[in-house]
Amino acid sequence: MTVAPTSYEAPVEGGEFTVSVTAPARPTAVASQKWVTVTDGTYSKYKIDYPVKVASNETYEERAAVVTIKSGSFSQEVKTKFVNSLYNLGNAFKNIAVFILGASPYLVLIAVVAVVVILIVKAKKKKRNNR
Repeated sequence: MTVAPTSYEAPVEGGEFTVSVTAPARPTAVASQKWVTVTDGTYSKYKIDYPVKVASNETYEERAAVVTIKSGSFSQEVKTKFVNSLYNLGNAFKNIAVFILGASPYLVLIAVVAVVVILIVKAKKKKRNNR
């Protein structure tokens, strides 16, 4: 039995792909997760195509699923996972927050120096204008 592709990386908004199978007997295809839908195809001349739809990942967790193709004693898995997810976006914001909190003492120091420089520049301009 041959199966192609054996893996699929879905974008966060989901997607569709086709699993092509060549097998000596009519195979079956079953998804391991409810957010993956496998539609039955037409078996002809030892070949069948299964359209697979992957729903969008609206969670903050990485997700993965398996579509199992079986034909007689043969079995093959097609692995599906998300390339990006809101989980990765959440991690990015968390990392930015950690950076800002870690850098806050330096940011406060820079802000104080900037205020002092601005006040000195304004005082010098005022002094020049009063001459």
